[in-house]
Amino acid sequence: MKPFKLLPLAACLAIGLAATGTAHANAYAMSYDSISNGFIFVNDPTLLSFAAPQSTSAANASLNGIGVSTGGAGVLDAPVANGTGNTVNQVNNAFSVLGQTGTYSWGDAQIVSEQSANTLLNARNMAETNIASGGFSAAGGNNGSGTLLTVLVTVTQAGFIGIQFDADPAMFVLLSADALSGSQARADLRATATLSVLDVQGLNAGDTVFSWAPNGTVGAITGGTELADACNLNLSLIQTVPGSQSYDPTCAATGGPEFSAVSNILQPGLYELDLAMAENVAARFSVPEPGSLALLGAGLLGLGLSRRRRTS
Repeated sequence: MKPFKLLPLAACLAIGLAATGTAHANAYAMSYDSISNGFIFVNDPTLLSFAAPQSTSAANASLNGIGVSTGGAGVLDAPVANGTGNTVNQVNNAFSVLGQTGTYSWGDAQIVSEQSANTLLNARNMAETNIASGGFSAAGGNNGSGTLLTVLVTVTQAGFIGIQFDADPAMFVLLSADALSGSQARADLRATATLSVLDVQGLNAGDTVFSWAPNGTVGAITGGTELADACNLNLSLIQTVPGSQSYDPTCAATGGPEFSAVSNILQPGLYELDLAMAENVAARFSVPEPGSLALLGAGLLGLGLSRRRRTS
């Protein structure tokens, strides 16, 4: 469940679009996702076995080209990355919206739990940025090389694997009414599952035998069968003119998991399963260059003098 309500947030942020002047001059972007109740299963445990997972959790944030990154391979909880120069800092694992306040950039990622005999896969990521004057930023929260894990799969006899989980995504981008050409607010959301060959007779190492990127339409899968696809988990919102966009679906399932898929029959051998999820945002707010402002002022002054001469 989201730790915030996106639609009221969107309404509050959109107030700036109706304002004139520079009271709400900014570019804003936010992307969030939470994967829960994740479960990897096989048709027969005697045919397929899994090695210990190798988790990676990382976050990054930057302002005007100066940034910081946290976490990495073997990390379950990447400390929040607050961009250098922030006027507002986020707290680790808060995953709450800061909104249209000051100039900041932050990303956070956490693998809450990995699959075990008594635990399901759970992870969440968020990235958010706001540029209140001229400048640019980027941020990301990535649980990658597995959103949740990377695991070796050994197939002793032909069989298949399956993956199921629930998700709770949200995205928002905004450019205020005084945004100049070149301004942009962007939010990206990604969630994928990939099974590749390590050592299988008759196949090349690195070949992909199963690829799944849920997009809200059942059937968008390679090397398997998609059973449930409740909403799009692979999309981008890009705002280049004053205005806003939001994505806040309720990924409701008719019964069972919201997302579910099974691979085709796998031949005996060694495979690698990668589950990856990432939230990334970027914002740029363009303002007139000092030289342009001076030129504009000189032009207005010249126009005023010209009108005075005509009057005389």
